[in-house]
Amino acid sequence: MRWLFVFLLFISPQLHALVVCYDEEANPAVNSIEPFGESVIAVVGGTGWDPQTSTLPRVTFDGYRWQAVDRVTATVHEVREPDFRRCRANIPLPKLTAAEAKGLREWRYEPDEYEQHATACVEVDGVWYFGLGFYDGEGITGVGGLGRYDPTSGVLEIRRPELLRNVSVTAIAHHQGDFLIGTASLGECAGLIPALGMMHYDWQTDRLRPVGGFPGFVIHDLLSHQGSVWVASDLGLSRGQKVEFGYGWDHWTHTGDPEHPMQWETQRDLYTRLLQTLSHEHIPAGDSPYGQFVEHLRALQPKVGVAVMDKVLQQMRDELAFCRAAGDGDKAKTSKQPGVD
Repeated sequence: MRWLFVFLLFISPQLHALVVCYDEEANPAVNSIEPFGESVIAVVGGTGWDPQTSTLPRVTFDGYRWQAVDRVTATVHEVREPDFRRCRANIPLPKLTAAEAKGLREWRYEPDEYEQHATACVEVDGVWYFGLGFYDGEGITGVGGLGRYDPTSGVLEIRRPELLRNVSVTAIAHHQGDFLIGTASLGECAGLIPALGMMHYDWQTDRLRPVGGFPGFVIHDLLSHQGSVWVASDLGLSRGQKVEFGYGWDHWTHTGDPEHPMQWETQRDLYTRLLQTLSHEHIPAGDSPYGQFVEHLRALQPKVGVAVMDKVLQQMRDELAFCRAAGDGDKAKTSKQPGVD
């Protein structure tokens, strides 16, 4: 039944549109990031898609500015639901039994099958570190987590931090001793559903915590390169560098201008712009792009999100008050005209 559902998603654009959970088509998304010599090259998704040519732009960064490289073929499915980089290492994961799964999670229903797949991985000194993921729906579910596999000794270790048990890992990177991981939920619909955003994991202390200052909700790709960690997400492309108490971030989004394809934005400026420009029109069987953004902004960035939303609402109130005052002034002028009672 599950494979029939997936097959129908690919062959029926109409059905696909009916089951979109989180649509990134209206977002300033970046689908992937790769090393490019001493620099990086990225595939822009979301608003970068050209429906006339069915292509997405590729851009590169020379350390000072972004340049357009070329365009790659893409489908609307790939724009709405960017795939994440799946682990290609041969990791011999054991089958997750019902007893093991039930001991780790509370279930809303009784599944027929329990999954765990190595959905993302990174090699560190000959050892593979990986994240676990699973499809959650139609009688199938699983338990998330992290693992380590040494192909030389054959030793496999799986860890299940409580926060990760209900979600899937979409990306993992090892950067200057840190493990950074992206998370999402894989459900009965198109689109990776935002879960915990990006997390930092300390393998030595088994501690998991959110990464502060990072604007994206869904992580598509992670890359440690030339002293920086790069993140491709649903809300653009970020470059992080370690500071004393975490990471400092630069963030860019696509402009649509071939001469200047990416613009630098602060987290607050990006959120403000999206609150002012995203459509309020509902997608089929789903919330509007604006509604989706607000929902996940409140869930994943409550402190920054509330401050930005309050600021935007106050600007709207001020503009409304100005318009009303201007309208009252025009009425007053009209009432003083000769011959007007």
